[in-house]
Amino acid sequence: MFRRPNSRTIRFFTGIALTLFATSALLTTQAWCAGSKVLYSFAGGSDGANPYSSLIFDSAGNLYGTTEKGGAYGEGTVYKLSQSNGVWTETILYSFGGVSGDGSQPQGSLVFDKAGNLYGTTQYGGLYFNGTVYELTPNGNGTWSEAVLHSFNCCATPGDGGVPNSAIFLAPSGKIYGTTRGAAPARHAARGISAAVHSSS
Repeated sequence: MFRRPNSRTIRFFTGIALTLFATSALLTTQAWCAGSKVLYSFAGGSDGANPYSSLIFDSAGNLYGTTEKGGAYGEGTVYKLSQSNGVWTETILYSFGGVSGDGSQPQGSLVFDKAGNLYGTTQYGGLYFNGTVYELTPNGNGTWSEAVLHSFNCCATPGDGGVPNSAIFLAPSGKIYGTTRGAAPARHAARGISAAVHSSS
């Protein structure tokens, strides 16, 4: 005859399961930390600071990302990490804040298009200080040129949001999709908007 386990038995087995799970998670974390390696430590000055974004790879295995602060003007950077003989070296591709209308303080991740151009967002700066969508184009001599594709203006009517700090998506059509943390006045009940803001085609 089947007997339904009492609450004490259930709590007992639940406690064992939780203990095993916690131990397994701890061992996994310790193993991961033991096998991890610091590729680069930011000094917080011209090399950038506060790297919040995720990293992306190119076909050669180089890493690309952004820092919210630091750089030549203190408003953030786009950087590349390249490896040679096990040593990773940082190259600043672009420092934000050097020209009027430029973006500042990027947090979102980058994305490549098929031509090798980089796209991303900045939280602030731009024509209306509500953030930007930008494109970085390689010049062929190791330098990159930036173009602001869109400046957000959350205070206009109708506004288009502001403070875009998330990753963006480049559709096959060439349109760029993303979200903003700040909402437009007409959509004040929402916490931001999502839209296609530019076509790279």
